Amino acid sequence: MSKFAPLHIISGYSFLQSGLTMKKIAQGIKSNDFYGAGLTDGHVMFGLPSFAETLTEINKPYILGMNIELSGTNLSLFVLNDVGYQNLLAINTSIQRESLTLDILKEHKEGLVCVIETNHGEFKEKFVKETEKVSTEFTKYLSQFSFIYGDDFYLGNEVTSKDEVKYANKVRKFANNFTYKCVAFPRIKYLKKEDAIVVEIVKAINDQVKDFKLKSLEGQEYFMSEESYNKIYNNEELENTINIVNQSTFDINKKRGEMLRFPVENSPEELKKLCFKNLAERGLDNEVYQKQLVHHYDRLWLILILNHLLHLS
Repeated sequence: MSKFAPLHIISGYSFLQSGLTMKKIAQGIKSNDFYGAGLTDGHVMFGLPSFAETLTEINKPYILGMNIELSGTNLSLFVLNDVGYQNLLAINTSIQRESLTLDILKEHKEGLVCVIETNHGEFKEKFVKETEKVSTEFTKYLSQFSFIYGDDFYLGNEVTSKDEVKYANKVRKFANNFTYKCVAFPRIKYLKKEDAIVVEIVKAINDQVKDFKLKSLEGQEYFMSEESYNKIYNNEELENTINIVNQSTFDINKKRGEMLRFPVENSPEELKKLCFKNLAERGLDNEVYQKQLVHHYDRLWLILILNHLLHLS
């Protein structure tokens, strides 16, 4: 059985940041027979339903998440249950309103797992400056996040080159000394290494580059084989990817509650009565207005029924 689940998949729903469609994601997971997977698009949740459907179709467990950025720090939040999903929606709303703060993360922490990216953003900028004796300033910086999520907080390790192994080992040593948990957390943005050119092309489009000349490009943010991941990450980091997936009990397709219904026996007739009553109150209850009301009401009701039937089909 596979001992790795790629958690940090970034799809095409992250505008101009990825070359992955849901079909390609399914291909990458299935061809490598990974245990399961997680989706973490940047500041958006549009891809979550499609991702859940895709993973269900290939019979793989999944966890839904979102990448966020707060004051330069990159965090990935994953949904564990219904409460976590509601909290992620609230955080996403704050992002759209440009009002995300640490206090909002504290208020909406329940039901979420948090992974901090150690190879990008503010964490790396600060940590590369640290000596073997880690400064109080850095521990305070990290604790503002770890205290929020407690046992559901992880350091996300990413190694994409030999040069980064030394840095990753430094993160591992720090985590061991300060009792933090690490998880294998490579970014995945395209299916094959030669597909890195796709991301560069979309970046060029975003930057309105007119003389883009690259013909080919290889990168490291692709679906590697499990054998490759086993060489890069230690057993604990790999196992924690599966532990995080297995923690989630959230089903985005689960039926929640019932359709709201007005407490009357015959809603079409009751609505018609209310319409006639409103005409009378406005002094418009003459034959002309009454005929127009019946005509438009019957057409409207027919449209509603047809739309409902189409939805069911």
